[in-house]
Amino acid sequence: MLFVRLFMDDGGRWPLVSVVIPAHNAEETIGATLESVLGQSYGNFEVIVVDDGSTDGTAGLVEEVALRDVRVRLVRQVRGGVAAARNAGIERTSGVYVAPIDADDVWHPQRLELHVAALEREGEDTGVVYSPYYRIDALGRERSRSYLYYEKGDVFELQLATNLVGNGSGMMMRAACLESVGCYDTSLHEAGAQGCEDYLLQLKLAHQFKFVCVPQYLIGYRSHRRNMSRNGVRMARSQVLMYRHVQERYGASGDYFDRGYGNTLSMLTLRVCRASGAVAGFRELKANLQSWRQFWYFMRSTVEVFVVKFQKLVMPGIFYWAEGWMRLRHERRALKQYEEDLAGRGEAGQRVARRESGDVSAGAQGSEIAGKD
Repeated sequence: MLFVRLFMDDGGRWPLVSVVIPAHNAEETIGATLESVLGQSYGNFEVIVVDDGSTDGTAGLVEEVALRDVRVRLVRQVRGGVAAARNAGIERTSGVYVAPIDADDVWHPQRLELHVAALEREGEDTGVVYSPYYRIDALGRERSRSYLYYEKGDVFELQLATNLVGNGSGMMMRAACLESVGCYDTSLHEAGAQGCEDYLLQLKLAHQFKFVCVPQYLIGYRSHRRNMSRNGVRMARSQVLMYRHVQERYGASGDYFDRGYGNTLSMLTLRVCRASGAVAGFRELKANLQSWRQFWYFMRSTVEVFVVKFQKLVMPGIFYWAEGWMRLRHERRALKQYEEDLAGRGEAGQRVARRESGDVSAGAQGSEIAGKD
């Protein structure tokens, strides 16, 4: 894993990136995912696809691509879950950086280039770079986009309160940092609560290393009927177990922890109520609640859910206009701050800022990502 290969590109030395793709019965989407990875503007990377016990044609499709492109390798294993599949791929990597992507997501062509540049600008104590994402449908059409969190440095407490990265395909990690925290945790899958392995790894990394953000929408996160995230109750239970794991391992506590845990209990309780009734939801809350402060955040989050639903029902036009205006204003501030941060690094940073603001505008990103299908 620590073996490093470098190559010459445009007169400079650029590190190898290892792209890891766990895949289970992904024959409908793996082709678009591989196309978006192999179409990256950054050329020095390898691709390890781990077929996690697929029963469809996933492995055959990957083998066809591997025959045409030597950068692609296929690893097969019996069904072990997404965390085990990612770890199996990571064990076979050779890169300085590791970039995971799910077998149904896609990347903007400059995703690797911009993330490598960000980590190369930072010190060794920065272990993760991340970007916001577009939500796309089964046909690759943009449906919405995530909130842009332009947070950097020591983000462990913020990451406890809210998931800054948002999905498993939107970050790149230093291989040495990933190895030091033990890669992905398989305990959630073993407990029957698979879903938040990405979030748990991000917290483990944030506890030891700094984060940096590239505030460009470089990821297409696909929503379809086979997504793990579509099972709302299981995802919420997975997140509760994740918080307990972090609490036991790192002694996490305080306002940020209680806020994140209380918000998660709200999500879990409402989803259980919807699926199994109010009594089952109350039992779920009672079994997991730890403190009055968590109950306060649970209540606040629950009320906010109903307030938003009411606003959408009564005045949808005003609600969506106001939400869009506030989001755009925030994104412009984040991009301005990003450009100022780069400009402060001198001439090289200014060149990157001009290139990113000119070549990777929001509209261009959306069309590039959606165009992968």
